[in-house]
Amino acid sequence: VFLDCEAKTSLARMSISRPNRDAYDTLEKLSTAYANFMRILRQYPAPKLVVDAQLPKDVISDMVYAFVAQIATPELIATHSKA
Repeated sequence: VFLDCEAKTSLARMSISRPNRDAYDTLEKLSTAYANFMRILRQYPAPKLVVDAQLPKDVISDMVYAFVAQIATPELIATHSKA
């Protein structure tokens, strides 16, 4: 699951939620990181879900749940369930 959030939006959100920025919290660094994530994501061979991170939380939650339910196998569920 990849929450797709462009660098400009990330910076705007950080300015609201964090009073101090790290040295890497610049538009240039975040843009480079975003481009790298997108490049790797295109090459990722397994099932994946790319979600617009600007959607409401409940919509994102529903999308992620549906995706996981679709790809979950009994073996995967048994391996990761708490008994």
